[in-house]
Amino acid sequence: FTLIEILIVLAVLGILAAVVVPNMTGFLSRGKDRAYETDKRTVQASVDAYYTDTLARPGAPKYPTGNGTGGAVGTNTYINASLLVSGKYLREAPQSASANNGAGGLGSYSWYVDADGLVQSSPTYVSGVYP
Repeated sequence: FTLIEILIVLAVLGILAAVVVPNMTGFLSRGKDRAYETDKRTVQASVDAYYTDTLARPGAPKYPTGNGTGGAVGTNTYINASLLVSGKYLREAPQSASANNGAGGLGSYSWYVDADGLVQSSPTYVSGVYP
């Protein structure tokens, strides 16, 4: 190879790198965002299924939480993931679930049910920080 051919190859590689690198940045952060949203939807669906099943049983708790109800974030409203797993609503607790959610959670988010029956996380999700 001559020096000119090698310089042309390096120039082509530089142009390709300049095109590809900007498109690659942000994939990890977007992946974490999607994983959080997926966990949230999965937990919401399992809480909704639990709620629907318990409506038919008088006196049963409405939600799989510390006191069976939803409300402001706190010990009584944290979702008990072990109830959802043992009841076959979830295959396993989400990786993002903290120890507050039982089932050996090691994640950084405590999932809870708010007063409207919606699953929320504490702390509030920060983009790119997961689990």
